[in-house]
Amino acid sequence: MYPSGHARNTSADLKAILDHKNHMLGDIVFADRAAVDGFVGNLQNMKNLSAEDMVTVYDFDYSKMREHDCIDG
Repeated sequence: MYPSGHARNTSADLKAILDHKNHMLGDIVFADRAAVDGFVGNLQNMKNLSAEDMVTVYDFDYSKMREHDCIDG
């Protein structure tokens, strides 16, 4: 009744779908897979992070970001 990826769909592997989506989005930003895995892993594990770790959850090496042409000209 509900498509794959919908919260009420009980037959699709939602964790695998979200992992794939997060890695595709991370690949837009980060040049290497290890950086994607580390950043996404911290976000997925956010509920287990200490207050000290939460302060740095969005920290990463900005020099390792992929360069993209501006999309609006």
